[in-house]
Amino acid sequence: MTLRALSLLLGGAVALTVTVAALARLFGRRDVGTDPEIRDLVADLVAEILSPKLRRSRLDLVGILTGRHADSELQRKIDAALKSVYLVFERRGKTGAGAEMKIEIRCKDGESQAVAVDRSWDELPDAAREAFLRTGQKVVTLPWRMPWMVQG
Repeated sequence: MTLRALSLLLGGAVALTVTVAALARLFGRRDVGTDPEIRDLVADLVAEILSPKLRRSRLDLVGILTGRHADSELQRKIDAALKSVYLVFERRGKTGAGAEMKIEIRCKDGESQAVAVDRSWDELPDAAREAFLRTGQKVVTLPWRMPWMVQG
């Protein structure tokens, strides 16, 4: 392999690494967590499911799940009980028409719940709109991150 080919290969690898790192930051952050309406809706639904399991008040859980309060013991219990939370956006018609946003919550004990709400294109989180535009797919799934996972 020539020195020029090696240089091009190395340059491509560096560019790919930078791109992957930027995408990881973008999708690790998933601005869905910063949208107060979505954050509060997810927190309320998760709290409703976990309150009887953890024997804690719904309001205590909402405080932790929204990041308004910190309690490392309760955070560990939530992490132990919750398997996953996903936001699934299904586009209606053409780009700009909006989407159904479904919040899917799964617990480690097998219980799961989902709720769907309609959102206009402008009400969708930036990450969902960007994914629709980038991929052209009709459905975009974004993982929900608890506030303590995003912060540290």
